[in-house]
Amino acid sequence: MKREYPKNPIIAVGVVVFSGDSILLIKRRKPPKLLEWSIPGGAQKLGEKLAETAVREVYEETSILIKNITLIDAVDLIEHNGNKAIEYHYSLVDYMAEYTRGKLKTGNDVIDAKWVSINDLKAYNLWIETTKVIKTAYKMRKKMYQIKESSIFERLIKSIGQHLKFLAIALAFSTLVYGGIYLLLSFSGKI
Repeated sequence: MKREYPKNPIIAVGVVVFSGDSILLIKRRKPPKLLEWSIPGGAQKLGEKLAETAVREVYEETSILIKNITLIDAVDLIEHNGNKAIEYHYSLVDYMAEYTRGKLKTGNDVIDAKWVSINDLKAYNLWIETTKVIKTAYKMRKKMYQIKESSIFERLIKSIGQHLKFLAIALAFSTLVYGGIYLLLSFSGKI
């Protein structure tokens, strides 16, 4: 499919990849956004599911593998030339994912790739839509992990509560048993 001056929009993905609190950025070798920093991604192939495109593009551009692929948003990239003709039109489906393994190595579409702290994004002059997607992904991820942490905490408290209840019953039972034995022994004169 022709990418410059297309007859139809091109469907592509972008992936916000997290490794701890760092985000993977790539410097593009091809237009649109030539020589600009962005998130990994690219065009969907015929017969390929969008999540498969995300995995493939991240691997092709950076040699790393990802997991926990989660939909974030969809945005449009429409660029006009000097004559107001549409030079590029992409419908971008953005995901977030977690780094699993692999050594960072640039592919053919990328000049550079690096892990960047969320606090350092301004230095990379990202497209405003990319910045929005990264911030949305960061908030979503933070919320997801808070939910997981709170549910683990709640299960732990519930489990401790159940164990304490069991211990209280066991203690009461043992007090009754040993108290009864003590009374029997004291009445029989053996104590």
